[in-house]
Amino acid sequence: MKEQSIVDLGNLRPGPTSEDTYRRLTEVVELLSDKGTLSIIIGKSQVYTLGQIKGLSHNSDLLNILIADAVMDMDTSLEATVEQSWLDHTLTHFAPKISEVVHLAHQSHLVNPEHTLTFDRLNFNQLRLGEIKSNTIIAEPYLRDAHVLSF
Repeated sequence: MKEQSIVDLGNLRPGPTSEDTYRRLTEVVELLSDKGTLSIIIGKSQVYTLGQIKGLSHNSDLLNILIADAVMDMDTSLEATVEQSWLDHTLTHFAPKISEVVHLAHQSHLVNPEHTLTFDRLNFNQLRLGEIKSNTIIAEPYLRDAHVLSF
């Protein structure tokens, strides 16, 4: 059995802009991925999931992405912030590197019905909070298969 160790790399120093921070995160994840190291990123914003996906996508097989959130951040309106649209950006820009996306625990009254239809059209899975609450075991296979977990 291969020896496992856990190393805390500390805090990623933010760049002058969010784009710089995103770029730094991508570089760190890419470097760790090249060395066969699993990255666990804690804190800040789900937007930085994009950096993790980009860092993993350069040398990885197809990715399984699991998102746990009350809403689906797929707003494409001109007024949408990156926090409201990062998932749409992920699906658009990283589609060739994505095998599966699972959205857990969304609440129907907070989600645009078009977003759930998009998931259906792309054959991605979604489990509402109510479904998981009444049967938590249904989420377990998705959690096991995820390369990226964002919540």
